[in-house]
Amino acid sequence: MNRIIFLDYARAFALFIVVFAHLYSVDSDVKLYAYAFHMPLFFLISGYLHKDAETIPLIKKMAKRMLIPFCFFLFIGYLFCVISSKSLAIGTAHASVKGIVLGQDIAANDILWFLLALFSVRIIGNAFIRKPLKYGIPSCIIFFVMLFFHINFLYLGTSMMALPFYLLGYYGKDKIDVLVHNKYSIIISIICLACTIILSNFNGKVSMMGMSFGNTSFEWLNIILFYLNGIIGTLMVLCFSGMFKKEARIVSLVSKCSISIVGIQFIPIMIWISKLGFNQSYGISILYSFAIIICSVVFHLIIEKKANWLLGGK
Repeated sequence: MNRIIFLDYARAFALFIVVFAHLYSVDSDVKLYAYAFHMPLFFLISGYLHKDAETIPLIKKMAKRMLIPFCFFLFIGYLFCVISSKSLAIGTAHASVKGIVLGQDIAANDILWFLLALFSVRIIGNAFIRKPLKYGIPSCIIFFVMLFFHINFLYLGTSMMALPFYLLGYYGKDKIDVLVHNKYSIIISIICLACTIILSNFNGKVSMMGMSFGNTSFEWLNIILFYLNGIIGTLMVLCFSGMFKKEARIVSLVSKCSISIVGIQFIPIMIWISKLGFNQSYGISILYSFAIIICSVVFHLIIEKKANWLLGGK
């Protein structure tokens, strides 16, 4: 299968940022800048790769690709908690179910919210693209209602928050290609990096899972800055990735194994934090992030051979 090289690099870079940001610190500039763009980037890439489909077949396909891996990695996370606590971890199970329903932290594996949100975004985005007039206005109404009342039932609030990035990836595909393959792409990337740092410091930490747009005194300004920074940060990564013209097998492999990197990183990160805590040196954290990604890839390849359906495959 022909792969889109710059998207493989962009996804691999974003995956590393995700692992490193979860590992390195609770509150730091690293997390402040990373959270500004790493999730918007994933949703925009998904929109870029969007293919039109009938609603019911798409729901079945996405259930297979997202919900089965979600349950699989949730079980693994819960099993880890049981082994760690040497008990049935009933509190963890209850907190996980509550977190899923309310769209909050999932105690057994709080990184899995992304799979549920992406499941919804793919379905809502497909409906919007197929019939924008019919589904566009209801989508906007749902978004503003959820935003006003801060409702995130089953991460639908987060999904509506991510939908603009998905649609931008789909409708802006041609423009993105022009920017990425522009001879000045590195300059564009550097400018976007500077803008991301400035806007992130002004807007503060954001969280798509927590439906937090920023920390200024004005909610609507937070929303504007969130989307502006998400777009700029995403373009930064895409333009930087566009400089790589040759396919690298390891990069393609990391990109291919992204669902396992998202799902399994929780365990080595929790082991790390329990033993050493946050805020280790950059060098050690970078090395351990690479180690987590390598272990996740190995895990993915093993499961893929034995039971690929657990990872959303055929």
